Amino acid sequence: MARSCGALYQEALAVRTEIRSTTGTLRRTLSDELKAVRTKCAERATELLESPLLADGERREQIQQILRAVRPEEQRPPGT
Repeated sequence: MARSCGALYQEALAVRTEIRSTTGTLRRTLSDELKAVRTKCAERATELLESPLLADGERREQIQQILRAVRPEEQRPPGT
């Protein structure tokens, strides 16, 4: 079953919190896990935003906020 965008976002937050308290190999493993979860979340958010089923403006804004949060590298100016 496909996981919801919100559930994936919560998982990403949990992994990020765990990364902050680890070092070494575990930190690298968790970083890879975070990247995978963020990618899945971004894909799900994009699917939702492209879907005609998401008509509620407030919910659409929430999904857009999640998408911005899981794709921070796309918001930085080039070269920074």
